[in-house]
Amino acid sequence: MGAKLSAAQGSTVPLSNNLITPRTPPIKIVASTLGGRVSQVSFSPSDTVELLKEQLACDFDVGGSHRRLQLSYGNQILQDHDTLDKYEIRDDIQVGVVVLPPAPEWAHEIGLTYEHPELLREYYENHALSMPEDWASDEAVWEAMRRAREETMNNKKVLKSWNHAITLSQGDVPQSLLRARPKEQLNLTIEGEIWNKNGDTCIHQLMLVLDKEIVAEVSDGVPCRGRKIHKRVTVQAPSQPGTYMFWKIGDLQYSMADARRNAMNGIGGRVTARYPDRFVGWLIVA
Repeated sequence: MGAKLSAAQGSTVPLSNNLITPRTPPIKIVASTLGGRVSQVSFSPSDTVELLKEQLACDFDVGGSHRRLQLSYGNQILQDHDTLDKYEIRDDIQVGVVVLPPAPEWAHEIGLTYEHPELLREYYENHALSMPEDWASDEAVWEAMRRAREETMNNKKVLKSWNHAITLSQGDVPQSLLRARPKEQLNLTIEGEIWNKNGDTCIHQLMLVLDKEIVAEVSDGVPCRGRKIHKRVTVQAPSQPGTYMFWKIGDLQYSMADARRNAMNGIGGRVTARYPDRFVGWLIVA
């Protein structure tokens, strides 16, 4: 029984211990592109930007690919996992809409947009990394990642080697392209699976790295033929603006401390090529 509140006649009224936050009443949202295309919807600020995009998708001819819509309010790009309440939107508003170029459907499903190939090329150039010549086209960059993902899942089916597959989410929305302010705290969920070669009993560690720093210890144990991963972590964005790469690294050690030490020795304080096999996502700090 929850706490009790005295009524006028001296009786008691039970109060729930699980208070429900009231929903913000719907407001009118006018969404428009620079080209003059306009859509008007009624929408509660208590709901997420992703739901708003789903509601607008048909009006902007992107069908089920609602993540091709980029919404902005003032000078802010609205993030899929956020509610409009987070942006302190309470009254009728106008939002800007940009229809992004298409990306493979599997990429949209993990929160990657058309920006990915160019981000990769710029990242390799900024860090003086050697890029294969056949990655000059966007299609080749996407195909390299598609093949790597396919090979990883085929590996899982036959337990060919010690491996893992993970994705990042924010607020239950897959996000492989994250944006943050310098030193902002990001609450992320890491989901996926880890497995051992032939389902053996080796102790298997998995860590998440941002450029050259380990930012999360994801798994430590004996996954045998496979273990699901669902881990919530908080990652602080770097203090310097720029584009950073999330990638994964695994090891077979008796402890996570040993695995971390091996990983840091291998990284050696350097940014090296990790795409596509170890790539997990991007963090853009601005």
